[in-house]
Amino acid sequence: MLPADVPEYRVHTKLSPVEHWRHVVEIAALIAAAVWAFYVFIYQERIKPAGEPPRLQVDTRVAHDVLEGGKELVTINVTLKNTGSTDISMGALLVNAYGMHYANDGTRESREFHPARGITIINRGLRSAAPVLLYSHLSQWQPLGVARQTLRLPTAQELTFERPFVIERRTYETLRITYGYCYQRLDNRTATALVPRRARDGAFDVRDILRANGVHAGLRCGGTLSYNGEYAL
Repeated sequence: MLPADVPEYRVHTKLSPVEHWRHVVEIAALIAAAVWAFYVFIYQERIKPAGEPPRLQVDTRVAHDVLEGGKELVTINVTLKNTGSTDISMGALLVNAYGMHYANDGTRESREFHPARGITIINRGLRSAAPVLLYSHLSQWQPLGVARQTLRLPTAQELTFERPFVIERRTYETLRITYGYCYQRLDNRTATALVPRRARDGAFDVRDILRANGVHAGLRCGGTLSYNGEYAL
């Protein structure tokens, strides 16, 4: 304790305008950093993916190799790629392959007009015989099957399925493919048993796969009823 005769001094510190704004900027920077951390680590990695739908990209390729005895190995490669931000659970994959033969007795002209799309097609190529079913393969997993097996496709990854079969050489000139598929988010545990019907030609019917689209919340199905291109044999 100071003696009574010693004067007491009090110092009052007052921030200058420059120091005041420096503190404001520092506080704003801290708030911005907290908001950015929330956006990156919470919103982008948890909240946003939780509300995004699954996305699947499907690509097909055909390879053929000559075998002994006048035979030919045909291999259909179907690649499934997860292009979304959430893991996918596959429900079904259906692939049908048809052989095409074209006659050598002249050409014919056919016209197709699709008014809804504004497309007109004129074809003066060789006449084709009716497509012949060569191969039909159906795989089902948990979302659409009774099996408990789950086919998981993580984000940004892909799976390639090979579907090989053997035909006689020079029987068909080209191969036509139809396919169908179903998938949903991996965290969607809903399952629906589906028993696809057979079409008149004996193939598994792609229409049944397409009709399953939306049969329960989150299930997505796609594919093609028309032929997915034509591949030389």
